[in-house]
Amino acid sequence: MKLNNVTEPPVQITSLNYVEVRKRIDALDLSAVIFKLTLSPDCDGCGWNGEYAAEIARMYRNFLFLKVTTVGGRIIPLKAIDIFWHTHILDTFAYARDCALCFGFFLHHFPYLGLRGREDALKLREFSLQTAQLYQEQFGEIYMEEAPVASMPKPADERQADGYSDGFPGCG
Repeated sequence: MKLNNVTEPPVQITSLNYVEVRKRIDALDLSAVIFKLTLSPDCDGCGWNGEYAAEIARMYRNFLFLKVTTVGGRIIPLKAIDIFWHTHILDTFAYARDCALCFGFFLHHFPYLGLRGREDALKLREFSLQTAQLYQEQFGEIYMEEAPVASMPKPADERQADGYSDGFPGCG
């Protein structure tokens, strides 16, 4: 399949001030996304432990803020943030509502950057480095693949003991 003619949707800059946008992003209820990601892969989750999922949620909020407030820049999610974003998007009603409340528009996801040839892959690398620099400047922490908590997902039996799979027989 060729992706050469697939184009990235523009990010619309909101008319809200940045302080208000940040407050709205911080007020998002992402508990359902966190819960889903703590489910076992058998139940369409990732098997993340609660601490790790909460840390990625924090980083996702930072990512969203950068994504909608960076004029002309392409903000690239880390793998774990991208997984979190995909999970949020799959709850289409909640994601559309959250976008409308936070930004006043639907924040599209473009999953093809880097897949449309060598030049595109170089753009992805360049934008990833720019994102890391902006993230560190804005939030004072290194933007890296492993979240600062660096806690790996727990095995299913430990998650079950923590209560993450309560009420979902066979899940966890």
